[in-house]
Amino acid sequence: MALVNISGLSVSFAERKILDGIDLCLERGDRVCIVGANGSGKSSLGQAVAGWLSHGPHLLGDILTDGQPIAEIPVAERATLVQYVGQVPMHQLSGRAFTVAEEVAFGPENLNWPIADIETRVADVLKRLDLAHLDERDPFTLSGGEQQRLSIASAIALSPALLILDEAEANLDVGARQRLVSELAAQPADSALLILDVEPDLGLALGCRMLALENGRLSDWSPQARRLADREERAIHAAPTAAPILDVRDVAFGYPELPRLYERLSLSVAAGEAVALVGPNGVGKSTLFRLINGLSRSASGSIRIGDRSTAKLRIDEIASLVATVFQEPENQLFSPTVREEVAFGLDGLGLKPVDIASRIAEVLERVGLSDVANRHPLDLDTASRRFVTIACALARRPALLLLDEAQRGLDRTNVARIERIIAEERARGASVLFICHDPAFTASNATRIIDLSASPRAEAA
Repeated sequence: MALVNISGLSVSFAERKILDGIDLCLERGDRVCIVGANGSGKSSLGQAVAGWLSHGPHLLGDILTDGQPIAEIPVAERATLVQYVGQVPMHQLSGRAFTVAEEVAFGPENLNWPIADIETRVADVLKRLDLAHLDERDPFTLSGGEQQRLSIASAIALSPALLILDEAEANLDVGARQRLVSELAAQPADSALLILDVEPDLGLALGCRMLALENGRLSDWSPQARRLADREERAIHAAPTAAPILDVRDVAFGYPELPRLYERLSLSVAAGEAVALVGPNGVGKSTLFRLINGLSRSASGSIRIGDRSTAKLRIDEIASLVATVFQEPENQLFSPTVREEVAFGLDGLGLKPVDIASRIAEVLERVGLSDVANRHPLDLDTASRRFVTIACALARRPALLLLDEAQRGLDRTNVARIERIIAEERARGASVLFICHDPAFTASNATRIIDLSASPRAEAA
């Protein structure tokens, strides 16, 4: 009997058919990777297999796990049959655990495993996923990459018969990706693995059976030439000027009860530059963005945007100079339509209604969202939600654009759109500072690289 047998699975949302008659059989020991573009339905497929989508008018077909309909299997039993790790790791944290170790223990404790077995399993999984040194940390204080490793660790701790990983590498640095490959390769031979991703790299590294998801249907995957960005094909870039738009001098910062991230961090970014901020998960890249945009304040040192010190500016004044696209777009969205989301705050810049309308139309065209301007942002797929937040940033025409892993998890079409946006912002004389764990993207788009891990407590630039 197959571990999972999917027949005629169709899923529709808002009258749009996402999956169209999917047939797929997974046996114990199978390693399968499904490659698909953003919005192709990979997450819907993974969630349906995991039993996250209940029966209703939006779902047709059958999903049998060990011969039983997945929706009819009790939750406790389902937990050890199928574990799904989604694209947004923060959303999978239980919210009931005060430490990383407790988060990993949460599932086994709810299944009433013996305490000794739980302690052994937690220690083992934390070590394998390189989280042992964070075992006493609050999960909500971790970086995005650390939270992603934690979500994977929590799933693996339950030894599921089928592990589903939805873009599992998106938040991980290069070293963490290599460790993940080793960990997945070492999973029990009688367990199954289903990988869902926009790129085939992880699946190929693990020797998976490769499938493609397009137009709601599965087919055999075939290699495609990877497009390398060619700067000569893009807009002419403005030459960096001598005066920096961003100047960080001798900044010290640390979170309460944790070692300081930086003691005397200094760096600068000039007009027309696109600077990549790199370093392993947890080194303080996103924290630096919070210091620059005023959401956090440094213990000492100075941060200047142009000739103005952020210490002397209100948060709204900083926002008129600096626009930030955070890691998780869902945390930035609150308006009922895409158009209203992009429009929010533009009246505070002193713009006339006709100019606001013009800007909105312009940026929606740039990010490819003109056709969904009247949709609710949270009804869009993950990639489109990210472009909504990018549109909000672009509409303000900031002097400095901060992109926190904006390219992660995007298919090649959307990566190319990000590249064009970076080039266009540079061409108008703005600065772009972007966090990235993708060496190829960094090499193609950065005029300079700052590695926070190289000297996080001294001079970085």
